[in-house]
Amino acid sequence: MHISFVIQDLYRQGAQYVTALLANGLAKKGHTIDVVVSGVHTLLKHQRRDLVPFALDKTVNLIELPHSRASMNVMPLRRFFIKKRPDIVMPMSSTYEPSCVIARRFILHKNRPKIVPVEHSGGIGMKSSESKVVSQPGVLRKLFGLLKFPPGDHIIAVSKGVASALRADSKYSPESISVIPNPVIDDLFWEKHKQPSMHPWLKEKKLPVIIAAGSHVPLKGYDILIKAFALVIQRIPCQLIIFGEGPETGSYIQLAKSLHMESNVSFPGHTNALPAELKNADLFVV
Repeated sequence: MHISFVIQDLYRQGAQYVTALLANGLAKKGHTIDVVVSGVHTLLKHQRRDLVPFALDKTVNLIELPHSRASMNVMPLRRFFIKKRPDIVMPMSSTYEPSCVIARRFILHKNRPKIVPVEHSGGIGMKSSESKVVSQPGVLRKLFGLLKFPPGDHIIAVSKGVASALRADSKYSPESISVIPNPVIDDLFWEKHKQPSMHPWLKEKKLPVIIAAGSHVPLKGYDILIKAFALVIQRIPCQLIIFGEGPETGSYIQLAKSLHMESNVSFPGHTNALPAELKNADLFVV
């Protein structure tokens, strides 16, 4: 089959890692695989030389769209669908589902691809007052809802919980939702696992070390983790490392300072070899 994954970029985050794993695995099974990324990927490639994108097999085609915003990439996606004629298009984030569906709508011939979104997101089915998801839907997603565009042909949920929320809250019928858990470990994981830990608290451990890793955004709840850690160190001397970066990094640093924990909490930024750091930790918090 010819399968095209669509995602913002291939840097840093979980959905990006999973996209690379799926693309490589399916390519090795003999399928024709594209990974379509936005202008965000191009910007990171040129502006963040410290970051390394998740690697793709040499048989996987990487296509870079011209724009950073999903709404601006509708017509480039349409041209890609017409030229390459994939059998299935898999938006790997809810941001790109409307763009892919609308792009397909503008194709007149019968060779339209099937659209199969993969839903990773937290906060599905929750009231906005109860959810830490703070991003607002863009113009395209609002238009998508108002015009009642038909959704994708099927949807993949990465967990039973996501599927349950989709059934309760979504435009998808129960029979159009399948649960397929994310792949986690491949050869690259073990290659990184063999590397030495780089963080000084893990190189020469003097205290138990707790690790968390991910985007520094409200959804992840690292403010809760820092406050919980303040209670832990009253009883057990230990250290906390929060890998990653994002808009909340500054507020997390200030929170740790306000709790007088500067010497016990570290924010080292992004790591390209998380398994190497994890292997020497005592606890991993998600």
